[in-house]
Amino acid sequence: MALVGKSLDAVTGDATGTVISFDTPKTKFGVQIDATGFTSFATNIEVSIDGVTFYNPRGLGDASGIYNVDTAPILHIRVNSYYCVGEGTITAIVAAKE
Repeated sequence: MALVGKSLDAVTGDATGTVISFDTPKTKFGVQIDATGFTSFATNIEVSIDGVTFYNPRGLGDASGIYNVDTAPILHIRVNSYYCVGEGTITAIVAAKE
């Protein structure tokens, strides 16, 4: 499975991201958030072992940038956008450490 994937692809508001799955458990990730146009927004990650039940270990914040994420071993991750105010887009790319 991929070590890099796009969870949000130029979404224009609140959205649940596409799930990115891995062959082996991962614990360290880089998440790149690129947001333009919104007057305010927030993003968070959700992680899962089974791919069905997701948990939110932490929010990612309300600014474009690259965030380091450490979690317990997981097989699935996604990024969500919420509290989007104004008009714009958000893209989120996740990279897992080998």
